[in-house]
Amino acid sequence: ELFPGEKSLPEQLGDGWRRAGYKVEMRETHNQHGQYSHVWRLIKGEQSLIVSLDFAFRGWHTLDACYTSAGWSVDAKEVARASSDDPWPRIECKMVNELGLSGYLWFSLFDEDGNPFVGDMAGPDINRRMNRNIFLFWQNEGNVIFPRTFQAQIFIESGSPLTDIQLQELRKLFLEIRDGIRKSSLPALEKLGDK
Repeated sequence: ELFPGEKSLPEQLGDGWRRAGYKVEMRETHNQHGQYSHVWRLIKGEQSLIVSLDFAFRGWHTLDACYTSAGWSVDAKEVARASSDDPWPRIECKMVNELGLSGYLWFSLFDEDGNPFVGDMAGPDINRRMNRNIFLFWQNEGNVIFPRTFQAQIFIESGSPLTDIQLQELRKLFLEIRDGIRKSSLPALEKLGDK
């Protein structure tokens, strides 16, 4: 209940985006998408954008792998920063699915103290992931080696590739949303730290 809710995102965002929906998704503890997701839908004209806070993970979470398991193929992926001294990079992915639709994904993680989390941005292979999520977790060593992490993401699907102007706008929107989600998560993170 302390994590961001529907009204944690303003009704109007960026250049004409409007909040149009919200839901909370709950899953099994070790689900690859995280146990919880707070999901907002934003609209602007004919476009629809998904914003999500997903948690909890241990260490780095390779979100694009979740999309590829849902039928998307990654065309391009890069680590990007707002500036050369930006301590909190983001991952940007351009994807396509079997219907020929384009998908664009931006995501970043922060840790249980609310600090930007970089970790192994290439993401662990399946053996390291299983080791991290099960063996070390049950031995309670995972807490020391891999901090609990939280992921902010935006995703948009489009019938045609987005223009450079649209991509620039969405990058800026992602940074605004990411910072807002992290800031509004701080009360919940402080409460988790008390336990």
